[in-house]
Amino acid sequence: MDVPPTVDVKGTVTLDSSPLTDADVIFFDGTQYTAFGKTDGTGRFTLKTRFSSEVMESGAPAREYRVTVSKMIPPNGMSEEDYQAQKLALRAKRESGEKILNSDYLPSKIESIPAKYSVASQTTLKANVKANQENDFPFPLTSK
Repeated sequence: MDVPPTVDVKGTVTLDSSPLTDADVIFFDGTQYTAFGKTDGTGRFTLKTRFSSEVMESGAPAREYRVTVSKMIPPNGMSEEDYQAQKLALRAKRESGEKILNSDYLPSKIESIPAKYSVASQTTLKANVKANQENDFPFPLTSK
């Protein structure tokens, strides 16, 4: 398989001037290759590109991309800890063969980032990854 060369890509995502943690950042350009990363506790991310089920490289090929930022959160004010605890309880019930009630099922997580950043067909975010230069992209998002 021929894979295009990649360059290091990193950046910072903020939401209303605060670092956005644990968010998915995706660079896409309409090819079969998508570069992705996850923000850390300071809103920083680095990208990787998956070229096939066996081949993943750090960075991304040099080209223009549209970018989405997504952060799925539990609904109705439920904490992530409560959500994960309920998920583990459901798994334990499944594995033990206990009857699973409707009340045991988890509600779907919801998108916490406005569609103008999180939906591929609506995103206003872009990045031009260039060879032979630093690619460090700031994405200052607003909740409005």
